[in-house]
Amino acid sequence: MAIGVREGGGDEAMEDGWARGVRLVPGRAGENFGYWCTWGAQGQTVPKEIPVSAGLAFAGDQGNVAQQDWLTENLMFAEPGWVTRYGERIRGDLWVMLDQGWDQPLGLDMNTGRWRFGCCEPDAGRFPSLTGSQEERLRQMSERVKAAGWRGLGIWIGAQMYGDKRDGATFLPWAEVEAHWRERARRSHKAGVGYWKVDWGMRDGDADFRLALNRIVAEEAPGILVEHAPICGPLNDMPCPWHVFEASGSGRFAKWDGGKILAMARRLLATGDVYRSYDVTTQLSVATTLDRVAALLVGLRPEGGARALLNVEDELYLGAALGCPVGIMRHPLIAAMGKWPDNWTEAERAVRWQRVMPPFGAGAVSTVADEVMLEDAHAFKPGETWATWVIGTTVTQPAPARIARGMALPRVEVAAGEEVPFVVCGRHLEGMAAVATLPRHVADRGEVWPRARVTVELPELDQAVGAFGHYAELVLRAPRKARGARLWMQDLALDEALDVTAEVRVSGAADGGTEVVIPGALIDRVGRMGNHAGDVSGPGVVMRFW
Repeated sequence: MAIGVREGGGDEAMEDGWARGVRLVPGRAGENFGYWCTWGAQGQTVPKEIPVSAGLAFAGDQGNVAQQDWLTENLMFAEPGWVTRYGERIRGDLWVMLDQGWDQPLGLDMNTGRWRFGCCEPDAGRFPSLTGSQEERLRQMSERVKAAGWRGLGIWIGAQMYGDKRDGATFLPWAEVEAHWRERARRSHKAGVGYWKVDWGMRDGDADFRLALNRIVAEEAPGILVEHAPICGPLNDMPCPWHVFEASGSGRFAKWDGGKILAMARRLLATGDVYRSYDVTTQLSVATTLDRVAALLVGLRPEGGARALLNVEDELYLGAALGCPVGIMRHPLIAAMGKWPDNWTEAERAVRWQRVMPPFGAGAVSTVADEVMLEDAHAFKPGETWATWVIGTTVTQPAPARIARGMALPRVEVAAGEEVPFVVCGRHLEGMAAVATLPRHVADRGEVWPRARVTVELPELDQAVGAFGHYAELVLRAPRKARGARLWMQDLALDEALDVTAEVRVSGAADGGTEVVIPGALIDRVGRMGNHAGDVSGPGVVMRFW
C-alpha cells in the first residue's frame, strides 16, 4: 500500500502553519467489497405527484410501488447520469448495484406479477440500447458500468424461482429451480457480473434455498460475491405488515421471532460471502443497525469459520470503523434535489478509509459489545417515513453503547447531564485501527451528535488510525512510543496530510506507556476540509506517526 508516500514539498511546504507533503490514503482503488445501490436514487426520483401510499400496495412495498419503475438506461447513463456524472473519486472501489426492477417490465403489477422475480436479464423497456441475447445484453450493461470507471456490476436477485406460484400455482420443483439458477450463474459469470444481492422473494425465508444459491454460484460462477439479508421490518422486534414474525416490542434484534431471525442469519454468515444488516428507518438507522451488528457478531470466534462479510448498508462511518463493507444508498443528486442532507462526502471518506483498512470477515476477530444500552426514539409524523404503519406512534430502539472488534471497548466520558454518543472501534489483523462516534436520535430534539472524551487502547502507535465523528477529545494509548516523531493527519476526502504535531499532546502514561491527546476541534477542522458549502458531512480523518 502506498501509505505515507511523500509527494514533494516535504516539511518545508507550509500553509496555515501546517507542514504538508505526506499522503496517508492510497491513490488507487481498494478491494472493499462495497457498492453504490440505485434504490435510494430510484425512490427520490419518483415525481412528487405520485404520493407515498397510506398503506402497502404489496408485501415488500416500501411505501411507493412506483419506486421500482425509476430505474432506466436514461437515468443511469444520460440524464441525470447517476453512474456517469457523479462519484468520480470512489467509483473504482465500488460495484454499481442495480436494485429491484432492473429485470422487470415497467409498470408491473406486483400483486399479480411477483412470479417474474428471478428473470435476471435487463428489461428491454428500461434498457433499449442493449441488444442481442440475454447474456450479450447483460455483458453490455456490465461493460458500460466499468467504462464509467466503476469496479463492476452487481444485480438484485429475487429470492425465488422465475415462475414460482404463477397464476395461483405452487412452488416449482427443485430440479427446475436448480437448472434455472445454474444457467443464470453461468450467464452472469460470462457477462462479467461481480455481485449478486439476493433480496426478498417467495423463498426469502428459506435458508436451504439461499445456501443452495451459494453452492451453485461457487460451482458455476467462481468469483461472484453472493449477499444475503434478513427479510424483516425496518425496526427491530416490532410488528411489520409484510411478515408474520412474532414481535414482542423489545426493540432487540436478537429477540425477534424468538431468536429465529438471528439463528438463520448466523447460519448464512458461516457459509456465504456477504450478509447485509437490511433496511431501516432514516430516523432510527444508527440504533437499529448497531443492535443488529452486535447480535450478529458478538460471540463469533476466528476458529468458528464465520467468513462472510457483514454489510451495514448506508451507516457508512459505522462500517468504516468496524471493518464492514457498505451498501451506499445516498447520492449527490439527491442532495442537490433538496430531498436528503448533503452528506455524500461521508461516502468518500468511508470508502477511501477502506483502502487503508479493508473490511474483514465476521469471525476474523472477536467482537465485544457493551452491556450498557442506549435508547434512541422518534415520534413518527406523516410524510416522514416509508414505514407508514408507525406514523402517529413513538418508537424506541435500544443498542449497545459501545462495540469493538479485535480490540478492547473504548472508554467514553461526557460532562454531567450530556448525552452519550454511540462509539464503535475496530482493529484489522494487520494493525490498522479506527474509531467512530455516532449520532443519537432523541425523541424531542431529533438527531444530536454528542461530544465525549474517547480513549482507545492500541498495542502500538505505528499504524494508521482512522477517526470519524465528533469528539471532545480523542485519546490514543499504547504500551510504548511511536517510532515516528511527528503526527500527520489527513481529511479522508482529500489527498494530502498535514503535520499536526504542535496541536496534540504526547506524554508518558501512568502505566509507562504513551498517551496522545487529540482535540476534537482539530479533528473537526482537518476532517471537514473536504466539505463544500452546504455540506453537512461529519469529519473523518486518517492519522499516523511518521
